[in-house]
Amino acid sequence: MNADDASQATVPASPAKPSRRKRIVSIVLSVGVSAALVIWIVRSIDDPEAILAAVRNASLPLLIAILPVSFFSHWLRATRWRRFLGDCVRRPDDPVDAPGEHVARRDAFASIMLGYAVNLVIPRGGEVARIVDMNRRSGAPAARLIATLFAERILDLILLLAFLGISLWLDGDRIREAFPAIAKATPVPIAIAIVGILGVAAIAFAGDLVVGVTKRVTSAIHPTFGRIATGLATEAKNGFAFVRDPIQGTLALAETILIWICYWYGMILGLQAFGILDEIGLAAGTVVFAMTSTSVLVPSQGSIGVYHKFGEESMTLLYDVAPAAALACVTVVHALLFLVVGGLGGAAAWLTLSARRRPS
Repeated sequence: MNADDASQATVPASPAKPSRRKRIVSIVLSVGVSAALVIWIVRSIDDPEAILAAVRNASLPLLIAILPVSFFSHWLRATRWRRFLGDCVRRPDDPVDAPGEHVARRDAFASIMLGYAVNLVIPRGGEVARIVDMNRRSGAPAARLIATLFAERILDLILLLAFLGISLWLDGDRIREAFPAIAKATPVPIAIAIVGILGVAAIAFAGDLVVGVTKRVTSAIHPTFGRIATGLATEAKNGFAFVRDPIQGTLALAETILIWICYWYGMILGLQAFGILDEIGLAAGTVVFAMTSTSVLVPSQGSIGVYHKFGEESMTLLYDVAPAAALACVTVVHALLFLVVGGLGGAAAWLTLSARRRPS
């Protein structure tokens, strides 16, 4: 890359912020969805004592076991993120041709946990928070950080679709009858995943061509827009370089599979703790996990309300689980995953690891 290309690839040190109006609309919409569903769920409760009884009778050791499984999944996510970022950290006094460094694993973990904590307060705000935090911690380019989020979402969407596909294979007739909207909408995320995979492959294997086309097209619109877009494309090309390496690509895929196995096992532990797994079986438990996981696609405040509704209905409509037991199970599992691990654990991990940060 010559000097002109390098100047064109320059991007701001931190990601651009959305307009205030858009942020307000997003927050109001997400909070509104959660509030509406919570009201709906609360009004549908016929026997609150039965819910409390189900919680009291749940196995505490199995519920506690969910916590380390969840933390481990987040640690795996931090490891995968480092792989995506590659050797992107450079010190101000490093020679131009000096190789970069990987971000510290604890910095990646701290930023990810901060993101989970922020998501409970600001819907979807965790993505911005972890990008800004990692940029400040390590100096990793904001454009590279943004590009890696795209790769993460594509891989996670693929695994979600894989679990939905397994569910349709295990119990397709029941799902199509109880949740026709999900069955009809499945082609949409599949199309998005395919486009995303093709986009990542194009950037990884034809990065110079993509950067060149991006530069010519966007610079013709506006020079500033051209510099930002070219910088993003350049960092995406560098960030997706691991795809060209069979070993690194395989490790990234393996980490993604392990992350989702942890998610699945957390739900299975919750179902077992409430005695529901003995009632419906492991295959049905996998279906419940897949249906509940689709709740993350709905904009909401920390998946509050959405997670509960999807989980309750997948158990009651598909497998005739008692509503009180189903609601008690998803409420406790959500509290452990989102409030204890994501909220309290996320804030504690970020504060602890920030205090131990190495001086830059």
